[in-house]
Formats: sequence, structure tokens, C-alpha cells
Amino acid sequence: MMRQLTVTAKTVEGAIVQALQEFNTTRDKVDVVILQAPSRGIFGLGARPATVQVTRIVDPVWEAEQFLRELMLAMRYVVTVSVEKKGTDVYMEIKGDNVGNLIGRHGQTLDSLELLVQTVASRNNDRYLRFHLDIEGYRERREQTLIQLANRIADKSLVLKREFVLDPMPAHERKIIHLALERRADVRTESRGTDPKRTVVVIPLSEVASIPNQSKGI
Repeated sequence: MMRQLTVTAKTVEGAIVQALQEFNTTRDKVDVVILQAPSRGIFGLGARPATVQVTRIVDPVWEAEQFLRELMLAMRYVVTVSVEKKGTDVYMEIKGDNVGNLIGRHGQTLDSLELLVQTVASRNNDRYLRFHLDIEGYRERREQTLIQLANRIADKSLVLKREFVLDPMPAHERKIIHLALERRADVRTESRGTDPKRTVVVIPLSEVASIPNQSKGI
């Protein structure tokens, strides 16, 4: 998306208006530098037009939202996109018919979409913002599923007295498993391997520890 434009017109104001029309934006969302003031010259000689350089002020949240809306439209999904900014975190959620198809197995497609949004928002932005993308509340449901899985595997490891290796997970899901079990004194967790096959291992403790379990690595 174009960020800067140099425009020549008879007047400075005319050049600015032309640039605003090109950007399809308003005056408060651009910075203007006058490169050349207009001059009528003398008896028509030496006359020169106005030249301005107009730079669109980048709003990464707006860019991310526009990108997501245009992407959904191109993919023929009719959706609503909600956006909430909390400090340096931006939470975006997609809702609409059949959008569950965009989640993918264990949220893999959703994770890829989130990465795309983060990349688009960061390309022309010096401020750090962390974008979180969700679809129809999937993230919360997935978190609850992982917490239940963690405790179920922990109980099973105690009964069978052996460690259990979970399926490979992305870092944010491994963190959920670690946090779910870190206060249990009868098991501990650790991460093994390298991404994308890095996984969580649940290990039963032979003796009940007197302090909460400390998870190792994500």
C-alpha cells in the first residue's frame, strides 16, 4: 500500500486535496511537507506550481483490520471483524457463516492467518504490537480442552507410573499445558525436541513434592 506521494498543483491546498483523494483519506491522517511554494512570476515569466510531499500516517491496527476484511472478501466469506486494543496487545475476532473452515486442525490455519495479520501490521510500523486472532471463540475452547487433556494425562501417568509424551504443539499451546500442571505436586512437565515437533512430556513424581511443580521450557 502506497505511503508517500508527491503532488504538483497550482496551489498548495489543491495539491493536498489531490493527494487526499488519491489516498482516500482525511487531512488528519497525513503529514504534509511543502517542497515548493507556488509563484506567479513576473508578467507570467518564471511562474511555478506548488509541490507537496504527502505521507500517510500508518495505523497498524487499521491496516491489519483492512487486510483481514479484504482477505475474507477475496475468499468469499461474509464476516464481521471485531477489534479490541489493550496496551500493546490487539485482539481480533472473526465471526460469520462457515468460518470454522478457517480454523484448521488444532488451529493450524488460524495460526497461519494470525501470522499474516501480524506481518502486515508490522511491515510499516515502528511500534511493537502483538496481534491475537480468533474465530468464533475457538481459542478459549481450545484452551479448556488442553487443560482437561493435561490433567487427564497427568492422572493417567500416576496410575501407570510412567511418563507420557503429548503430540507436538506450538509454543502457546505447550505453555497452556505447563501452566495447567505447574501447581500439581505429583507430576512435572518439560518440553523436548525442536519446533515444529517440540512436545510436552508429563512425568509422574515418585514422591509428593512439598513445593509446587516448576515447568521446564516451553
